[in-house]
Amino acid sequence: MKAFNFPKKILMHPILAFCLRIYLASLLVYAAIHKIIDPAAFANIIAGYELLPHWAVNLSALTLPWLELICGFFLATGIFVRSATLFLILLFFLFTGALSVSLLRGVSATCGCFGPVGDELSWTTIIRDVFWMLLCIHVLKYDRYLHVDKKILLSDFNLYRA
Repeated sequence: MKAFNFPKKILMHPILAFCLRIYLASLLVYAAIHKIIDPAAFANIIAGYELLPHWAVNLSALTLPWLELICGFFLATGIFVRSATLFLILLFFLFTGALSVSLLRGVSATCGCFGPVGDELSWTTIIRDVFWMLLCIHVLKYDRYLHVDKKILLSDFNLYRA
């Protein structure tokens, strides 16, 4: 019984969750920058999935990278970590669904995760997105370090309490 406690303690440790949070933050910032630099190429990738109406393609290409960048910034700085993580779980769920539907329909497209140069759409891409979503769930459940917003809000609360 004790043999199972050690790996469980490591997997549930807040420092591991903090490291995963920093990994996800850097991943999101890296992915967002490539899409922000060339939104037209990212719009072509989104259009290649053939899931959105034409009016929503450009809107998605302009907003999604900025949302990824903001969430990455929040994760890196420790501001609104829980909110950003919940939003990322939703985004990864939507991305996984869009990739799955497109793959099942036989659409030939690139992933678009890191801009115009990306992996060809495959089950590996879907597994990778599910893995990232699971990392977000882990961060949501176990991360407790360096949440700047909690320290600021608690210190403000204590000032008014005196």
